[in-house]
Amino acid sequence: MIGFRLTATSNTNFTRNYETYNEGDFWISDAISVMSKMPGLGVAGKVIGQGAKSKDAINAAFAGLAGGALIELGDVDKQIGVTVHGVGDSFFAHGILNHNGDSGVSTIQRFVMNLKRATDVYNQEIGDQVMMQICKTIKMFSYHLRSDVFGQLWIEIEF
Repeated sequence: MIGFRLTATSNTNFTRNYETYNEGDFWISDAISVMSKMPGLGVAGKVIGQGAKSKDAINAAFAGLAGGALIELGDVDKQIGVTVHGVGDSFFAHGILNHNGDSGVSTIQRFVMNLKRATDVYNQEIGDQVMMQICKTIKMFSYHLRSDVFGQLWIEIEF
């Protein structure tokens, strides 16, 4: 089973801990897909094959949800410095949201590009579910933060 743990702390009293197992069913789906092609399974092979096809639909749905979560970050109206890093420095990225009132798509694009660049350098891929939880954590912190405070959020991801 594949999983991750997200731990968030801040320069205020905000903290968040999130842990889940995810996407483990996809490798099972791949294995089932291979099994469904084995000769001699008859009807059972066809049924197994239909279950394997749903993997692409599930992946597409997660990608859509992650995209929606990123779009919601464009509504962040407080200045927040966000540092995302992997346990043991497996990757490290930093971005500032709503810097000088620059909210919206351009801020989010810069943040995501920094995160993508860092994960590429360290050969560590962040999946859709991890990205959704990063976005949710930032939004929760934004709601918690007073308008007159520059928020600093540290998010640690352990795979």
